[in-house]
Amino acid sequence: MPSEGYELTPEQLARQEARKLKRQKKKEELANSAPPAQTEDNGAIVFRPWLTVQAPSSDNVEIIKLMTWNLLAQCLVRPEKLHGCLIAYRNDAFEKADATVIQYDDVNVRSEGSDSAQKGLSFRTRNIASIVGLKRKGSDDDGVVVATTHLFWHPSYSYERARQAGLLMRETIRFRDTSGHPNWPCVLTGDFNFTPIDPGYSLLVGDQLLPAQEDRLARSRVVHASVDPSVPVTGPKAEEEDEASENDAEMDSDHVLTNARNAEAADGLLSTSELLDLYATPSRPRSAYDLGQRIMAKKDAASIRRCGERYKMPDARLGAFEPEWTSYTHFWKTVLDYIFIIDPPHRVSSVTRLLQSHKTDDMHPGLPRKGVSGSDHISLAAEIQWHNV
Repeated sequence: MPSEGYELTPEQLARQEARKLKRQKKKEELANSAPPAQTEDNGAIVFRPWLTVQAPSSDNVEIIKLMTWNLLAQCLVRPEKLHGCLIAYRNDAFEKADATVIQYDDVNVRSEGSDSAQKGLSFRTRNIASIVGLKRKGSDDDGVVVATTHLFWHPSYSYERARQAGLLMRETIRFRDTSGHPNWPCVLTGDFNFTPIDPGYSLLVGDQLLPAQEDRLARSRVVHASVDPSVPVTGPKAEEEDEASENDAEMDSDHVLTNARNAEAADGLLSTSELLDLYATPSRPRSAYDLGQRIMAKKDAASIRRCGERYKMPDARLGAFEPEWTSYTHFWKTVLDYIFIIDPPHRVSSVTRLLQSHKTDDMHPGLPRKGVSGSDHISLAAEIQWHNV
């Protein structure tokens, strides 16, 4: 160290000043080259508020929140992809009482006739449904049966989708009753791959079939090569059709059905009257969004984002108050996802809150989109209460 009273020489002072200038210049260079500060956006997503439909009753009620979301982004679809149906629940509130899986291709629609006639199958699709019975912890016998599914995607196969949806409803109710919980409500959720104007929707909620819907069913009563190998294959093979992305030309609902023949009586495809019998149930499924948004529309119709006007549906037609969109991409924009409620005997449900659907501007030009949805579908959520009658 320099001794007390030592003074730096002019040369030393010059070198010291040069070092200071060098350090300052380096700081300025680093500051100018650093990327601009970014706002932390981990988990950032467009805010969707809960909308109050009606106040919950205060006496002897059970309230459950439900959400459904098709997490499949079509841009990620690949052959041999891993996918399926999942039911998640709060393990501090519920415990699994029982569970099963429905393989639509293997479930009979009738008990008579040949093996193929008993199934009434038009296309071997490999679609499934998962069903679970959830018992509320700390209760004697309070619970709910939840089913989720992804029905066949091809828009021209309305019959097969109607068959699958009917089996979903029948088997879910049967599961509830045979599990020893006939007083539990049932919930049907998922991507049904049909719109509110499709015959499958009307059959499920109990609306009368329109002539155009009956015609759509009639035109789709065919037998695909995946069911009858003797059918000449003139287009993509069955597995290629099954793996096809929904943005293909096949999405044209008027596209001619390929690799299929007209159904014959021996094939056992359900007639319209037989479909109605398949869907017969004392308590008809009700859509949480269609029901809830109808109630809200009585107070402020202009604020409701619904699909009925686009589909030119009369307000009285069930499905007219479903969300404006549940799947929104560059190639198609439609409604495919639902939450249906089936009340048990002596209990009635009501919708208390709904998660607001996205604005169209938020989803434009298409999903998936960062900050909106990581899938080509949006999530739906509802708060439901049940009370005894």
